[in-house]
Amino acid sequence: MPQFNDSHFPPLPTRRNSCKDQKNANGIAQEEARSNLEAFATIIDLPDELLVNILDYLPGIHDWDNLDPGRDFTKHKAASLLSLSRTNRCFHRLVAEKLYRTFDSYWCEPYLFLRTITSNAHLAKLVQTASFHGGPDNRKRHTASAQDKKIIKEGLKSLGTPGWKTWATDCNDDHAEVESLFLAILAQTPNISVISSSAGTLQYIGFLKRANRRFSLGSMHQFRNLRKLSIAANGLDISQLAPIFRTPSLRDLKLDRLVAYDFGSATGRADLSLPHLMPARCNNLEELYLTYSFVHPDVLGVMVAASRSLRIFHYEMELDTFEVGHEPELYSTKIDSILRCQISSLESLSLATNLGFGDSLRDPLTLREGLRDFTTLTYFRCPIGTIVDREHASSDRLADKLPQGLETLRITLCYENDTVDFDAIPALEHMADTYAYDPPAHLKELKIMVFGSWHATYDWARITEPLSQTGINVVIDEEEGDDEGGVWADYPSENDEGSPSFSDDTTSTNSSDEVSLYSHSEEGA
Repeated sequence: MPQFNDSHFPPLPTRRNSCKDQKNANGIAQEEARSNLEAFATIIDLPDELLVNILDYLPGIHDWDNLDPGRDFTKHKAASLLSLSRTNRCFHRLVAEKLYRTFDSYWCEPYLFLRTITSNAHLAKLVQTASFHGGPDNRKRHTASAQDKKIIKEGLKSLGTPGWKTWATDCNDDHAEVESLFLAILAQTPNISVISSSAGTLQYIGFLKRANRRFSLGSMHQFRNLRKLSIAANGLDISQLAPIFRTPSLRDLKLDRLVAYDFGSATGRADLSLPHLMPARCNNLEELYLTYSFVHPDVLGVMVAASRSLRIFHYEMELDTFEVGHEPELYSTKIDSILRCQISSLESLSLATNLGFGDSLRDPLTLREGLRDFTTLTYFRCPIGTIVDREHASSDRLADKLPQGLETLRITLCYENDTVDFDAIPALEHMADTYAYDPPAHLKELKIMVFGSWHATYDWARITEPLSQTGINVVIDEEEGDDEGGVWADYPSENDEGSPSFSDDTTSTNSSDEVSLYSHSEEGA
């Protein structure tokens, strides 16, 4: 998120000279007018460069990036930015980029926002992040006037998109589905770079499909600036998601709750055309996150190979999504062979599974051959059973399986139901002894995360003492019960840039829509 200082903004024109050069209404000479202005100078007379630096110190400016759903906006310090914008045209102009950088449907009334960016193209170009939330919205919906409806209709008409009449009708309906409004917002924001959605996923994919295949979109942009996409994949076939993997500008993709048992995904339909829909090295993805998902190894291999240079891969396998009869498929997920096509680029690997099936399916993700050849890998996290053969842990040379350039290693051990990772401890002890004798050149942190009740019976000094003189920061994180923070809780991921934004009439600070558009009042909460 750009901050309001001169390191992110080019030198801005000042307003002072233009004010000084104006004669007053009574014909007073220019020099006399300048003298009067200097006698009654205000903060607005300062150059924009100084105002930008002053605003950066106001409380709430940086909190604007962290408006969490469920919090009362009126009690949030970021309200100071909204008040500042409504003070006068000068301040509004200075904070406009921050105000309009992000649309968030939780905080912002979609219709009013669409109306504003449709009638103010320069504001539409400021929008870079869009967050769409599904579920019921208890806010009082804006009742569109005839003028409002005309603005929306003419805006969609100007794009020339096929079906714009039906689209405009849907948007102007007082009981319209919000997905139509969301799509219209995307259509009007050519610089959109981050999209996060838990609603209307298939419609957004349809947009991307048309853009990627060069179908007619009229004069609508083709998502050439889209770099980050996070969507809920509930119930979608992997073939329906394929257009996402053909988006040239996309660098960061997160799919939540994706279930793909085979090439036909959740429906079970065989679709052997997936490698053609998603060919190897067809995209520029650098980061791929699969959360609360299960993806058949064959499908996972196609997804990973589609990237030309994947740097980050995170996979949280959710076993509770299984249907009866599919359990044997777990044994074939050998992550090391799937990731080998990215051996020269992968920098971060994080794996996790839940414990829903007991010991017989304890280690569905396997890296038994290790990652020694992954020379670019610097961050690695996994359950211990993924990389250690627990039945032969005493002879397992864990240190020999890890890449020499590794900087951060995080191992998870659990005790739940019939699953006991204690059997794998000898492999950790052997690694500690190996590193004590020959410390790795780059390893900075070894973190062992223990979940369950048995950790009190083990003396962790057996791991920590041999490494105490090596310079490796050893952390034993003992937690009773489940990992309530989630499997990614301690991973330093990059937050979506942007801040909740809203709309106003830039021609008059008195007629601003900012309050009604961007608030959860008691009436509409």
